[in-house]
Amino acid sequence: MKAGVAVVLLSILIANCDQARTVPPTYFLLPLLRGGGVRPATPTNLQAIHFLTAQTLVITWTGSLDPDTGQPNVVYRIYAYEVPPKEYYRIQDLQGTTPLTTITARQEPFIGTQYFVVTAFDGAAESLPSQTCRLETVL
Repeated sequence: MKAGVAVVLLSILIANCDQARTVPPTYFLLPLLRGGGVRPATPTNLQAIHFLTAQTLVITWTGSLDPDTGQPNVVYRIYAYEVPPKEYYRIQDLQGTTPLTTITARQEPFIGTQYFVVTAFDGAAESLPSQTCRLETVL
């Protein structure tokens, strides 16, 4: 009799457990996606201009919408690289965040190339990166 009760209880427990759910492989690509929500739309039209005489860098882009709310994204993340990026979302490449679609920063003259990408972040998920913007400056 006790074995029969145990089988019934085990059957109830199994029936109430979450069944395995399949998710696309990209679900685990970014830890932020596990927080829920749909990725924000990708920012577009990224441009970077270095004004040598003013020693100023201006980066602009077109903002995007958060598909979960239909509202403009709240935060944009700016990433910078010395070579064209092969990996994105690395914290060591993150230069800053802003709620604006333009940033201005002091930039000393340099010889070489810098690459930038921008992503939108809605608090739960990060968009795919914008197109890569190349900035060259020669003394």
